[in-house]
Amino acid sequence: MNPVTVLITILACSIGAVVLVVRHVLSVRSVGNWSSKILFHVGSMFLRFNAFFLEKTIFTIDYGGGFNLNFECTREEIKKVLPKHLEPVPMKILEGDNAKYLFSLYCADLNMKGAPIDLGRADAFTYVRDKDNMLSLCFVSAFIQYPRGNKMLKSLITNMNKFFGMDPYDYSLGYPHYDAEKIHISDNEFIMQVEGARIRVSGEENIQSKGNLFHRDFLSANSQIYRGANGAKNVNFFNQDFMNASVTSWDPATVVCSGDMNEIHALCSKKLVSVQHYQNAGGIRWYFENS
Repeated sequence: MNPVTVLITILACSIGAVVLVVRHVLSVRSVGNWSSKILFHVGSMFLRFNAFFLEKTIFTIDYGGGFNLNFECTREEIKKVLPKHLEPVPMKILEGDNAKYLFSLYCADLNMKGAPIDLGRADAFTYVRDKDNMLSLCFVSAFIQYPRGNKMLKSLITNMNKFFGMDPYDYSLGYPHYDAEKIHISDNEFIMQVEGARIRVSGEENIQSKGNLFHRDFLSANSQIYRGANGAKNVNFFNQDFMNASVTSWDPATVVCSGDMNEIHALCSKKLVSVQHYQNAGGIRWYFENS
């Protein structure tokens, strides 16, 4: 295809996309302000063009590993934080685990392609079945350690998070992002502070076991993530670098949880029953489609 044809094609597609966005925004009568609608459709248009021209899946996440902290709750406690179309489900994190109703706090050493910098990020979520009886995660909130002293960069990251956390059915916030004073992760330590609440996992002597594998139910649940009240979700794709990751279990009794854990989430004040750290020597890559 010659350059002139390519240029004409891009121009035509751009004009067509803008027309479609304007028509759709004007036709929508759902809840949500105009700035949210415009942000969503412009962001969607950009990602779709990116996928079209680069012939790649919409977004890529590369990381080395992560920490997962699991708090045991009752079914009723989990149900209260879920939208009506999702049902709580007891989860087995590792092979050999007993299924429990869990609320999880997860932090990965993220390197999101297209992001301006590496960010400290932690996600709070639980485990569910949807109307099709498929295992899933449901995000409840997220925490970001924003770069200090750069208001423009913080604004850019805030809007990026708003786009990916938005419910496209009514342009509401699918789940909120909160500021964290500190999020630190390494192969043998995790520290998180949100206002007066502080979590610290550390010390080689506090490791219970190594070389564990994730349970199939946990892997299946990670294949889709719901947000908001209307069924919006990410569909996730990952390979054996995640499925066969080596998982280390830490003694939850040695984890320091100080201050008011309600500052993170009310369900983080429940009993901490397990902590995992996983990694893959060659790194781990996910792809996801945002809906």
